Amino acid sequence: MDLELALDKIKQLEINKTIEPVKPKRKPREFKLIEPFDAKLMSFEVDKLKKRRFHGIDDFVWDLLQTSKIFLAGGALRTVIDPEDTVCDYDLFFYNLDDVQEIKKLIEEEDFNLYYACPENKLFSYIRSYDDGRATKVQLICEQAYDSPIDCISQFDFGACAAALTVDKFYCYDMFINNIRNKTITMLSLPFPLASFKRAAKYAAKGYNIGYFAEQFIWEVRMMPQELLVEGGAMRRYID
Repeated sequence: MDLELALDKIKQLEINKTIEPVKPKRKPREFKLIEPFDAKLMSFEVDKLKKRRFHGIDDFVWDLLQTSKIFLAGGALRTVIDPEDTVCDYDLFFYNLDDVQEIKKLIEEEDFNLYYACPENKLFSYIRSYDDGRATKVQLICEQAYDSPIDCISQFDFGACAAALTVDKFYCYDMFINNIRNKTITMLSLPFPLASFKRAAKYAAKGYNIGYFAEQFIWEVRMMPQELLVEGGAMRRYID
């Protein structure tokens, strides 16, 4: 379904509920929970979407996308659905890790300063500050290369960040639209429980309801083997 039509349909349903109120079966703002195994992937041609949807994306990021060596994914794309949201940083991922140095050079040529480099070269964080106090942050995620943006976002933890953008395609799970419009996060996957728990707190600070995620989190952690929780990646921390 076309993204614009999907959002218009949701808006019309909200209007109809206002005009002809019915006895709610759920609490206010509560919605049908999309379980991880029910999540549906959607893709859209960028040039067929309204340009205003991408006003939150910095022109510099579009220039990097033009290289076709990276793609943008994660929370910065919430602005496609909610223009009132704020971009904290841009997370860029690679198709080929041999291109990392080239992208780093392009970023540094635009007056971005490196303020953090992972000792294992898996993450590089850049910032560019402006006279009015604003700043643009860009993170190069170099832990692995991806065959496609879909491979990347399928590993994300929350529906609210499960979206990716190339120069001509926008990808997202239906959970992405669902979560953002309802200001609620639900789980898509849980590769790093500790990191996701800390990220959930950040979403709560943004006004998101994390109640559904808390239920999913407890259930998933409860089912994990003890050795994975103690010795595996469950306790891994990463910068977000």
